[in-house]
This record gives sequence, C-alpha cells and structure tokens, in this order.
Amino acid sequence: MAPRLTAQELRAVCDPASLPFASTAELPPLDGMIGQERAVSATAFGIGMKRAGYNLFVLGPARTGKASTMRRVLTRTAAAEPTPSDFCYVFNFADPYRPVALELPSGRGRELREEMDRLAEECRSRLPRAFESEEFERQKSQTLEEFGRRQKAEMERFDAVVRAAGFALVRTPRGPVLAPAPRGEPLSPEEFAALPEQTQKELEARGAQLQEQLEAALRRLRELEREARLAHEKLVEDVAAATIRQMIQEQRDRFRGLSAVERYLGEVEGDLIAHAEEFRGLDEKPALPFLPAPGAFLDRYRVNVLVDSAGAHGAPVVLEENPTHRNLLGRIEHRVHLGTLVTDFTLIKAGALHRANGGYLILEAMDVLRNLFAWDALKKALKSRPCGSRSRCRS
Repeated sequence: MAPRLTAQELRAVCDPASLPFASTAELPPLDGMIGQERAVSATAFGIGMKRAGYNLFVLGPARTGKASTMRRVLTRTAAAEPTPSDFCYVFNFADPYRPVALELPSGRGRELREEMDRLAEECRSRLPRAFESEEFERQKSQTLEEFGRRQKAEMERFDAVVRAAGFALVRTPRGPVLAPAPRGEPLSPEEFAALPEQTQKELEARGAQLQEQLEAALRRLRELEREARLAHEKLVEDVAAATIRQMIQEQRDRFRGLSAVERYLGEVEGDLIAHAEEFRGLDEKPALPFLPAPGAFLDRYRVNVLVDSAGAHGAPVVLEENPTHRNLLGRIEHRVHLGTLVTDFTLIKAGALHRANGGYLILEAMDVLRNLFAWDALKKALKSRPCGSRSRCRS
C-alpha cells in the first residue's frame, strides 16, 4: 500500500535566496514558449521550407501563446529576408477592361505614381501653350489656305466645264446640283418644259454625263478635305510629340532598367499624342451636367499602388484577424455615377495575400473556415500563385 502524503509534502517550495536576481525586472523578456522546445524547433524547420505548397499549421490549446509566439518568431525571421516588390495597376491602352500589373522594386511604385501625376499636370499646362504658339497658328493657317486654294481651283475648273456644256452649278442645302443654262442663267422648270423635245433630250444627255463628272469632282473634294484633316492631325501630332517626348524622356531616364515601366511609358507617350488636342479644353465645363468633365480622361494616366513596400525592412508579417473573402483576396470598389455603380483600375484594393506577398500570412484556421468562400478562395490563390506570389500561410 502506497504511503499517505501530507499537504506540505505535495507543495513545491522555492527559496528566494536561491534566485540570482533581486527582481524579475532584471530579467530579459521571455523569448519562446516554455516547455515547447520541440514545437519551436519544428516552427523553425517549417519556416525554412522555401518551396511552394509548404505551409505551417500550429495546433494547441487556446490561450497558450501560439499566435504571439508565431508572430515573434516570424518577425525575427522576416527581418533578415529581402523586402518584397511593389505592385501597381496601370491602365491597359489595348484593353481598358484588363488593367496591367507592374512589379517594381520596393519604393518605386510610389515614385511612379507621383511621377505620373506630375506628368499629367505638366501636360495639362504645357500642351495648351504649345497649341497657342504663333508658330503653330502660322503652320495651321498655311495648311488650311493651301487646301482651300486646291478646293477652290477644283470647283472653278469643274464650273468652267459645266458652263461650256450649257449648264450651271447651283448650290442647294443638299449640295451642288446641275441646272440647264443654255443662255447663261439656269432655266426654271417651266422654261425647260417649253423647249423643243429634241433640245430637252440633248440637255438631259449632257446633264447625265456632267452628273458623273460632278460626282467625281465631289469625291476629289472629299479627298482634299480628308487630306486637310490628316495634315492638321499630323501638325498637331508633331507639335504634341515634340512637347510630350521631352517630358516622357525624363521619366524614362528615372526608371531606366525597369523594362515593364519603359513599355508602359511608351504606351503613355502614344496615347498622350493621340489625345493631345483634348488638353486644350480641360478648363471648360461639360455641355451637359451628366457628361464627364473634360479632364476625366486623365485618370487613365494614374497609377494604383496596390502594395507599397516603401520604408519596409525585411519581409512582411501580416496577421489577418478577419479573413473574409474580400479581406484575403482584395476587393474592387465602386462609385456612383447617375445612379449607376461604375469602377476602374484605380478602385482595386489589396487584400491580406497581396500585403503578405513575399513574406508571411498568419490566419486562424477556424476563422477562415467560418467565412463563406474564404477557404476555397485561399486554396485557389495559393495554388495558382498569382503575380508570382511567395507568401506563406501560417495559421
């Protein structure tokens, strides 16, 4: 039979004199979990697995310091790892409904956003001045006068042919029409009906031939109008290109070596030149209140910095306490326009997976499972690894 123990024998006694400190304030903060050396070493081993598909699952009773310990260990590890890239969304000039994602070194995303805002403002002030210059007005007047002379010469040539054939060219709201004029003045319908039948037939035959020549002359006039319009557009393009390329070159020099940004700036340059004349009326109010403001098209040159790593040191450690579908994978916000919800690439907002990309994401597994669609979306995102995701799920 086992001996019966007293209460004193069951009580652990610690002699204060045996402790090598006068107060616990002298002790360094506790780092790690008491009595969980194996769990801590397993955590370090799991963190060291740098391959896709490896995630760390921590299991244990509630209120034992799992989350705080994981966050402390991951923060210490992440501080020695490289700072991840910035991610931005920019306008897709080829397909406006599919914005382009740019990956930039840490801090360059914010810089690109500021530089593009500055570029838009410079275009807003410098392009109208370029179109108001004396040189531009002189070249524009020369172009219009040249094509005006060619159009006038074409009409005078055809008018001479018409008069020689006994007809007159009459301008009407429907355009120029031919009228019999054997004596120099157009005949009225009554005067034409009074002519001999043979004369009427001859005039009608000559009129049919002249009508074909008139249609050919009108086609040549339309071609001249088209050439004049193209010449004007070419003049505007040349003037705009000289101004825009100078400004874009500054951006190219600033972001030299970043091929994605260089391609984007090339597309911006072409689009700015194509819309150069729209900068002339930016200060005007829309003709109707429900129409977009004249400067609304400038939004396409904005940069949406989805993940900004400027000022960060090491990899991120993100603790998402409310892992809903939107909070994990991001969201697309909307604004109201005339009672309708509209959106664009500037309203795309980052989720926890975006912010933790290249670092560590800590989730409470039960919270993920309780949120509708969050678990399936999380698995699909980690499997597809969008944008080259390197984030690790730690729960």
